[in-house]
Amino acid sequence: MYRPELRDGMLEERHLAGPVFTPSTKAELGDHAINISFEESVNIIGKENAERARDLSLRAYMRASEQAAARGIIIADTKFELGFIDGELALCDEVLTPDS
Repeated sequence: MYRPELRDGMLEERHLAGPVFTPSTKAELGDHAINISFEESVNIIGKENAERARDLSLRAYMRASEQAAARGIIIADTKFELGFIDGELALCDEVLTPDS
């Protein structure tokens, strides 16, 4: 799992060393998603798909973050919902929406 080191004494509203990838899975109907470890995601969808999901998410975040930063906006947190369309992994929903 990609997690940048959090510096000692880090204050709120400061940039991290890089994005944090936190996979999750669906919870029971009506409940929030459940954060899981990267290893748990590998157990659910396989290593190749988990790596592709991580890489796709990080690339999408970095691209959007760079474009937003050029306009004075910081994307502090977002969520991507991924799924398979015709056997191909794809960003499907919640892509940079204000409520994510």
